[in-house]
Amino acid sequence: MTKETSLVMKLEYIYEIVNLETFYSINCYPRRNELTLQGEISIAAVKVAKHFNVPLSYNEDTGNMVGENEDGSLRIVLTD
Repeated sequence: MTKETSLVMKLEYIYEIVNLETFYSINCYPRRNELTLQGEISIAAVKVAKHFNVPLSYNEDTGNMVGENEDGSLRIVLTD
């Protein structure tokens, strides 16, 4: 995925690979060219993060696992 790829095209690409039911919230931020997937911490959700090279780290303030890919176009937030 590159910055030039539209958010809809990114979402379609993700949809082809991932069961979106793994996530309970999918948000598009056109001004930031970002998709955010939010779901519960699960093996399936961690596999999605790994597949899209989204390194997850624990955020002590929120208690969530959070990460984004290298160009910032895909952000994943996992809650317990």
